[in-house]
Amino acid sequence: MNLQIGAPTLFPYLMNLFHTIDDFYILDRLLASGYGAICLDPSNERLTTAAKAVADVIFGTVEPPVHLSIRDWARSILERAAERNLAPKDFNMDQLRQPFGSVAPMFNFTKDDLEAIAITAGDNTISRSCRVDDFFIYEIKPAISSFTETLLTEPPPLTQDERADRFEDSVYDLGGAPELMLEALLSTVSTARKRQNMSDEIIHSLETAFVSCLPEALRLDYATELAPKIHRQFQPPETCNPEPVGLWVGRRAYELGWTKDRFPHEQHSSGRKRQVIERIGKKYQWIALEEVKARLADNFWVKAEYDKGTRIYQSRQDAWVCDRIDPTILPPKEDNTLLPEPSFIGPPPLLIEEIKDAEFALWPFLADHFDNPEDWLTGMLDGRQCLIADWSESIDDEHSFDAFRRQAQAFVSLVVHKAGDRQKVVNGFLKNHNHGIDGWSLKEKPDGYFVYEFSLMSPDEIPFLESSRYGDAEIAMPIFTGYIEDISDCSIKGNVQYTVPHPRIHQALGLSIPEPRNRGLWLLPDGQVFLRRLEGRGSPLLLDKKCFDEWCLSEGLEYTWVYIGERSTYEEMGDAYRRRTLGAAWYENGIVKFKNNQRDD
Repeated sequence: MNLQIGAPTLFPYLMNLFHTIDDFYILDRLLASGYGAICLDPSNERLTTAAKAVADVIFGTVEPPVHLSIRDWARSILERAAERNLAPKDFNMDQLRQPFGSVAPMFNFTKDDLEAIAITAGDNTISRSCRVDDFFIYEIKPAISSFTETLLTEPPPLTQDERADRFEDSVYDLGGAPELMLEALLSTVSTARKRQNMSDEIIHSLETAFVSCLPEALRLDYATELAPKIHRQFQPPETCNPEPVGLWVGRRAYELGWTKDRFPHEQHSSGRKRQVIERIGKKYQWIALEEVKARLADNFWVKAEYDKGTRIYQSRQDAWVCDRIDPTILPPKEDNTLLPEPSFIGPPPLLIEEIKDAEFALWPFLADHFDNPEDWLTGMLDGRQCLIADWSESIDDEHSFDAFRRQAQAFVSLVVHKAGDRQKVVNGFLKNHNHGIDGWSLKEKPDGYFVYEFSLMSPDEIPFLESSRYGDAEIAMPIFTGYIEDISDCSIKGNVQYTVPHPRIHQALGLSIPEPRNRGLWLLPDGQVFLRRLEGRGSPLLLDKKCFDEWCLSEGLEYTWVYIGERSTYEEMGDAYRRRTLGAAWYENGIVKFKNNQRDD
């Protein structure tokens, strides 16, 4: 991918060179690296040439390769190009829609059949891996868990909500007493849930009366169609059975050509972490798994999540399993020496004071960390005023005083909301006694998307303002943040942290990443820093105040800081004492104002 970033025309050249190769593993990795380069450097030249190559060699045939990952990479490249009107003019985007016509997999294969093939191949490692070992448990089962057992040629299986709705419609068609009794039952259940005080006796009485007034056919259907909704016993549609799929994958892996004689010195891998260099047997298992997934996507309905309904497979978000590699992340350079960070006025250091007096042992903290935050929520960086968007720190002193363990933690997060809603946000947060910072801190990337993929997407595809469970106001997190572990991507060492602005901000301000290996720096078109994460204590995430203020004003938005400080001490016998400070701060007439609440447990 690093080579492709430096040479935009390399990807189409390699695609034309390798697209006829019979090793889908190579084509899969080539497309992944090509898509990663597009996400990190989405220049018009790169998008245009990549989309043309993919349209010609992947979708220019009667049927694209029977390999779900290859199809998804190729589809994503064309979708990114189409969003900028850079897809080939003679290419019909409807060609990206499932199904593509591959034959449904036949699961008429037994364990004994697979063992016979393994004996002929001279080794049963693949057989065991696909039936009972890690590959079956951690790869096959989650990979096919979103596919139902219902063919696309049959009516889609209904979710429990859809079945309940269908039952209710039948009752409303009856009218009269059944309709009135149904409305009374549903109203009582809804009211009881809102008050979190469901009276089983009252509901059971209404339920019995309702069922007794139904015609016999509906009375018999009630237990399976509507009762699960009343009693919250939701069941998703039946999903594809993993055992037959495991046998299919094992057989197909052997069919691809693995034998002990052909690969006599292959080492067995151990553990669930995917190897940098895949052994051939495992490589064939991955190819076989992607093939069966493609055949399932072409022939079976994808199950619903809650009340969304079943659907035809459209993209990897429909059957998402965390990939073993994120193609938009480049591993840091081994010799990447961190430059000294400029000084910044940030939160004061967390301290746990040494206290010798036993009188204070139960509460060995002398000061409130968030007594007055106004001096450190903003500061100067490279001559420009910045805002803290995210910061957290914790310390743990387990052996400082006899048998006591002491901890201190602090969190700061900036949330965006509609202008005029600040009081709702502040009140909602200060009443947030049970959830800590949960629901208010910057959130990780949405499931199903790679880190730098969604910064290129339409701002409407990923919600911005969303309802908060803590109050009436809608809030938004302007930045996505998180990290990728080396167990998910074997090209990195340790954890790689990332920071990505929401697409709404990214596109409005024309932000760019100056160096793909530096995942904590985003620049404005004039080269000024808009977003930066500093190394060191608390790893503060900073936003350029002037630019962010102007953007919020143009969008009819405001921002508020929320913060929590917790200090705890634990006795030897397990008793715990905690002091929590919750607060909110905001700008008003150029001055930082704040409000705190404090409570002890």
